[in-house]
Amino acid sequence: MFFNKKINFEEKLKEINSLIEREKLSSAKNKLIKLLKNKEFPEKLFVDAARVFYRTKDFKSAFEYYKKSEETTELNQNDLLNLVEVTKLLELKEDCIQYCEKVLESDWENLKILDTLLQLQIEQNALYSAVEIIDRMLVLRKNIEDFNKLKLLKANIFYDLKQYDNAETIILELLATDENNLEYLKHLSDIYREKQMTQELLAVLKKKYSLNEQIQDAREIATILFNEKDYNETESFILSCTNKDFFIKKILIETNIAQEKYNAALDRVNSFLLDDNKNFDFYKLKATVLMKKLQFKAAIDLLQNSVDFVDTVYLDEINTLLKNIHIAFSKYLLSKKNYEQAFAVLEDTAKYGSEDDVIYYTIAKCNYEIRDYKKALLNLSKAIEINPTNYDAYVLMSKIYVKNDNIEQAISYQLEALKINPSDFYISAKLGFLYAQINDIASALVYFLKANAIKNDVSDINYNIGLCYHKQANLEQAREYYKKALELDNTNS
Repeated sequence: MFFNKKINFEEKLKEINSLIEREKLSSAKNKLIKLLKNKEFPEKLFVDAARVFYRTKDFKSAFEYYKKSEETTELNQNDLLNLVEVTKLLELKEDCIQYCEKVLESDWENLKILDTLLQLQIEQNALYSAVEIIDRMLVLRKNIEDFNKLKLLKANIFYDLKQYDNAETIILELLATDENNLEYLKHLSDIYREKQMTQELLAVLKKKYSLNEQIQDAREIATILFNEKDYNETESFILSCTNKDFFIKKILIETNIAQEKYNAALDRVNSFLLDDNKNFDFYKLKATVLMKKLQFKAAIDLLQNSVDFVDTVYLDEINTLLKNIHIAFSKYLLSKKNYEQAFAVLEDTAKYGSEDDVIYYTIAKCNYEIRDYKKALLNLSKAIEINPTNYDAYVLMSKIYVKNDNIEQAISYQLEALKINPSDFYISAKLGFLYAQINDIASALVYFLKANAIKNDVSDINYNIGLCYHKQANLEQAREYYKKALELDNTNS
């Protein structure tokens, strides 16, 4: 009678480990797989199988057998370290976090594990946990470079959490030891940008620019100074820049325009066009300068000629600009009471797009000035048809109907204007006067009160409110508003 020889699994595992020592990894792994097929392989040795798989770099199998062994065996620190590495390689983030924490229960100073756990928490967006880990690591770090990297990382996490004050405090601490560190300065500028601390941001950007003269910093400095309306400082800064790209040159010209230094702006834009005669933005800026100098014809000629130089994609924009310059030119002529020439310019405007409510409104203004109210109303109707929110058109309509003694129509157009701009003092006051003209005292009072709520220091409005109350026999209220009118203007007879 024959008996199967009982396998000594411990001895077999020793033989397999011996193969690993001799770097025969493939053979060791195959022998282990064959051994594990035996149904009598004891569960208590699963942890040894896991260690063999780990040593043969079969990390998936190592993880599988480590998980099986957890039910029967208490893993030692080396096994937990192996599991951290295995789960990290297999991208099993939740498991990796769990094993990192187990390692740290008995080895809380393990910086390598803390660093792994920190990266995992950041990847999982567990930022508050990440901050706690950084604080633990800061206690342990002795190398100043590593210490500062952790501080910077903590500042970045606070920034992501929108805790800008905390982030700022850390960056300022870092800058106290290295005031010219461009990375720290960049982070500080990001923080000030988020906190909308314009002057502090400006100071940091100037510091950065003095260190490396990056064109992006120069652009932002110039933009901030320009937006703050510090035009002299804007011009001075740009002129001091060693490198000037198109963006900065553009701000310089806009600055000169804002300073009303039109001749300087014109000289500079002409100089820039000599270097770059295909840059459409320079043509636009030059046209703006010419308009400011009231040289409308020169601006029109410039844009018409620019077609020969700039890209054809700008044709629609050129036509829009030409239309707007014609409108501005006609308004200027209107202000000079040169109605005939204003009409001629507006007729020429049609070449660049007649379906524009502003054109019809401006023509109507010409009609109004020469007392051709019928044509004015026709053109205003076209303007409103194109753009039902053209506030000026409704106001002018109302004026014309007042001229024609049609107060009810005048009121209807004033009400349309008020819908567009409910906080307009002038419209509310005008409605009060118009309702008073047709003896609708109740409505007049409503709009005088509305006007007074917008601007309560106008003597005439307070007087008319008093008058309305007086006509309604509300003498107490009438007296109150008459007194207020006198306080505001004691010469009101």
